[in-house]
Amino acid sequence: MKKSALVPALAAAALALPATAAAGRTVSGVVVAKDPARAAAVVALRGGEARTIRLTGRRLAALRLGARVSARATWLSDGTLRAGSLRVSGRSGRARLRAVVIRSESVRGRLLVSAGGTVLTIRTRASARRTASRGHRPGDAIVATVALSGSAATATGTVTIGHVAAVRLEGILTELSPTAIRLLVARAGFVTVAVPAGTALPAGLKVFDPVELRVAIRADGSFTLLAIADDDAAAVEDDDEDDDDEVEVKGKVTALGAGSITVAPRSGRAPVTCSLRAGTTLRGVTVGDLVEMKCVSSGASLVLVRLKLEDEHADEGDHRDDDHGGDHGDDDDGDHGGGGGHGDDDGNDDD
Repeated sequence: MKKSALVPALAAAALALPATAAAGRTVSGVVVAKDPARAAAVVALRGGEARTIRLTGRRLAALRLGARVSARATWLSDGTLRAGSLRVSGRSGRARLRAVVIRSESVRGRLLVSAGGTVLTIRTRASARRTASRGHRPGDAIVATVALSGSAATATGTVTIGHVAAVRLEGILTELSPTAIRLLVARAGFVTVAVPAGTALPAGLKVFDPVELRVAIRADGSFTLLAIADDDAAAVEDDDEDDDDEVEVKGKVTALGAGSITVAPRSGRAPVTCSLRAGTTLRGVTVGDLVEMKCVSSGASLVLVRLKLEDEHADEGDHRDDDHGGDHGDDDDGDHGGGGGHGDDDGNDDD
C-alpha cells in the first residue's frame, strides 16, 4: 500500500532554486553581473529580483554591465534560464538588486552575495562599506542600489530587509573531505561548508568539479551542507509549468524532527532536508521508511509539500491519501519564492 501525505507550501521570502522548469517566458531587466565560466549573465528585474540567464559565449561577450535586455527563455533544472532569443534595448547606469550576503569583506571593499542562483561580487563605496561594517552578516537579505560600469557592480547603498536560514552556493570545489567542502566562489573568495556526520556525498565528486549546494547558515555565520544539486539534471529542460520550484527525491527517511524531515536518495547523493510548516505532523512516518518526497524552494530553504510513504512490496495501484494539513492536489499553483510565477518577468525600473 502507498500512502500520500499532503502539506501546504510555506510562503516564505528570499531566494528560490527551481529544480524543474517552466518553458517560454520573457525575462526583462538590467545586466548586473557576468559569469564567463558558465556563459551566464545575472539580470536584475523590476524590484530587484535576480535571474541567471545562460547564453552563448559570443552573446555574453557582447553584453556590458547595465545593458537593458529582454530574453525569451526557458527554465533549466538547475534554477537558471536558457535564452532562446535576446534583445538589447538600451543601458541603465544603476539598478536595484535583492541578494543574500555570503560574506562581507569591508577591508577589501566588497560583498560576496548570492542572487538569482549565482554567487557574485559587489564592490562597496565608502558609505556602503560603513553600513556593511556595522552589521552585514552571512544570511542577511539585502536590497543593494548598484552603479553599473566597468567589470563589477558597485553598491552605493544597501538596506537589510531580513535574514534567511539557508542559501544556494555555486562554485569550484577546491577541497573535499568527509567533514568539509571548500569552494572557490565568484572567482574571488573561498567558502567552507561543513558536511554533517553520516552524509553520503555523490559518487565521483572530485576536486575542481563545479558544484551547486544548498547550505544552512548557522548563528555564527558558518555553513552546513543541506543538499548537493543533481549535476545530471542541470542540462535538462522541462516544459511542465506547474513544477518550477520543486525538488523531488526518493529514498529512506534518515532523520525526522518536529520541524524537518531528511531523506537519503537511493542514488547515493547527499541527503535532502526539508522543513515542515508549523503545526504539521506526519502520521505514520518513521526513520527508515521508504518515501517519495517533494519540496519547494519557498524562500531560501526547502519546504515539504508532499510525502508518499511507500511499501516496496505493495501493489502500485493500491493506495490512499492521508491529508497532513492541507487539501492541495498534485497541481500546486502557488508562487513559491522570488517572483517565480509563470508570467513574464519585468525589467528593473531604475534609470
